[in-house]
Amino acid sequence: MKKIAIVILIVLTIGAGSLYGVKTVFNRSHSSLSEDKVSQMIIEKYGGTIKKIGTVQQNYKLTLVKDQIQYDITVNGRTGEVISFTKQTFQETKNTRKLEQKEPQDSNKSNVTPITKEKAKQLALEKVSGKISSAELDKEDGQLVYEVGIHQSKTKKCTIVINAYSGEIESISFETDEED
Repeated sequence: MKKIAIVILIVLTIGAGSLYGVKTVFNRSHSSLSEDKVSQMIIEKYGGTIKKIGTVQQNYKLTLVKDQIQYDITVNGRTGEVISFTKQTFQETKNTRKLEQKEPQDSNKSNVTPITKEKAKQLALEKVSGKISSAELDKEDGQLVYEVGIHQSKTKKCTIVINAYSGEIESISFETDEED
């Protein structure tokens, strides 16, 4: 009787180990997209030119240049889903540095009225579908912005940062909670 139990235990152990090994091999072969595939997906979706691409853990970090504006994009390396899309807020040229230094802070904003919270919500929903969970007026890097939170599903949330004066989308970040 002991021999039969030992043989069954050994067979089950070998079977479980084999199943784990096969699962690992198949998951690795399909686990990540190539840099070329991710670059192609981003260019098809947004246009422009990829200036830089690299990997951080299982994600790709890209710098996209479109209409002389740089965007930082994070893409899930397995699914190709865009996790964040952020417009760079500064330019690295001497001319823009001089303009920024000459212009006193908030001088041009005193004559301009910020967009309303309702307008910010409308702009956010034009970019991302879902249900608005929050909309807050905040100061970020010296600029007045609206941070609009959107629930796209039970596990997927999005935050959109909108310039309060121009109504321009500054960044879009996605967060996915994995279900256990």
